[in-house]
Amino acid sequence: MKKFSIFFIKFVSIVVISIILSLPFIAPVFLIKGFNIITVYLLAFILFFIIGFLYYFPVKICLKKNLKRKKGFLISVSIILITGLTAYGITNLCGTLMLKKAIEVAKKEGIRFEFKDIVPAEIPDEKNAAVVFQEVFTMLKRMGKEQKNLINESYGIVFSKFEHTPESPEKKVNQARKLLFGDEFNKFFNLIDKAVSMPDCRFKINYEDGPGALSPHLSKLREIARIYALKSYFLAEKQDVNSALKTIETIFSLGDCLLNEPFIISQLVRFSLYEVAVDSFQEIFYTAGEKLSSKDLEKMIFLIDNKKLDITDPYVKDYILMIGWVFGNILPGPFKKGDIPIMCSLCVQITDTPYNKLYKTVFLPVLKMDAALTLKIIIRAKYLVSLPFYSVSSDLKKLEQYIHDCAERYHSGAMLTGFSVEIPVIRSQYLARLSAMKILCGLEIYKRKYGDYPERLEQLIPEIFQQLPLDPFTGKNFIYRKHGGKIIIYSVGRNLKDDGGTYDLKKEKDDIVWKNKKD
Repeated sequence: MKKFSIFFIKFVSIVVISIILSLPFIAPVFLIKGFNIITVYLLAFILFFIIGFLYYFPVKICLKKNLKRKKGFLISVSIILITGLTAYGITNLCGTLMLKKAIEVAKKEGIRFEFKDIVPAEIPDEKNAAVVFQEVFTMLKRMGKEQKNLINESYGIVFSKFEHTPESPEKKVNQARKLLFGDEFNKFFNLIDKAVSMPDCRFKINYEDGPGALSPHLSKLREIARIYALKSYFLAEKQDVNSALKTIETIFSLGDCLLNEPFIISQLVRFSLYEVAVDSFQEIFYTAGEKLSSKDLEKMIFLIDNKKLDITDPYVKDYILMIGWVFGNILPGPFKKGDIPIMCSLCVQITDTPYNKLYKTVFLPVLKMDAALTLKIIIRAKYLVSLPFYSVSSDLKKLEQYIHDCAERYHSGAMLTGFSVEIPVIRSQYLARLSAMKILCGLEIYKRKYGDYPERLEQLIPEIFQQLPLDPFTGKNFIYRKHGGKIIIYSVGRNLKDDGGTYDLKKEKDDIVWKNKKD
């Protein structure tokens, strides 16, 4: 029993020492194939090899060299340790060189890593629209749940956002109309008009939190936009077209308040606010289109032309903030240390616990290469995110394949940048909506001058447009059809197929459609 106990203690000691000695091999092996079953087998093989080596090599060397077993054991440990540290050192050097080169290329591309160059500059309260918006948000917070539900349901009914219409739709819409034109909403609208007339807007965001930064103002702005969309519809019903158009301008201005935020989500919300304005304008066509003058239509075209749809700058800044947070201990710039993604794409908070210190040390070469890959993808994608889909579709496929090929070895980089390939598609969808609205305004101007819509879109050149807006998915003219007094303009959408002007995702039809009259 005593011999067995001694044997067991020795064996456990050898296993524990072997596990410690195998740690330097993890990063080099991980980079061979990434985290998968092959990597697990390789690491298991290395571990068993070290155990066997420590168990048998000291005996063999002691018999051959006439040494004590303890000294032989230390020689064995030294051999493995030197081998492991050499492999780790070479891998870490490769990671350092890759990251250094990626940073140099990024700086040549104009990418800045300093925190102060990424976040918007502070704005004095008296010039900051966000201060006024905060009063509006407080009013929204105090609004009763029934009122909020009524507005949301009425918005869904008016703009056909429900798959199944709620009960008593007319009653709900009438109640919403009475609510919005009541005295309690006067201050609400006055504050918003004041906010959008101010020159600058910087909402309070804790940018040091990186991807964990909270942006509650985004949902609030969407809520305000829906209220204004309803208001524009009710004004158009009363044939008060001028006031209805002013509310649409306000919705566009709500989106402009997000222009300087270095977050992709903020820019996508900005586009969605523009889309609310577009939906509102389309409803005016349905209810009071004949009341629109050529000057009104020209003003809408001017408004659309002045909307900034380039999101290259916020895209780059968002990802630099993100990787600065994730890889804050190995990238330049005073980034706050945050989360480091681990092999299974989860996150562990950086603290001073022994586990996290060990993790960072073991995987430091991998993290360096991960950060380098992320920068490479950002550099490639920055030229694609603000171009129409038709001009970058082949490049997006190559980038998507590149990210996929790197995913096994560099989980963090692939996970962080995977959404990059979707941004041009989403942006092109919003661009198609705005461009179709612009074309419809041009067609209406043509009709008011010549008494009927043109047979072809090219007839709008050069009198109304210097050049026609192109379908961002095909690079060709929007599809235009005329049936008597009805016209339809549409983009073929992401599936690149002409679905006859039908939008029904259940049937995989995604044409982006504009009509001058409801069906």
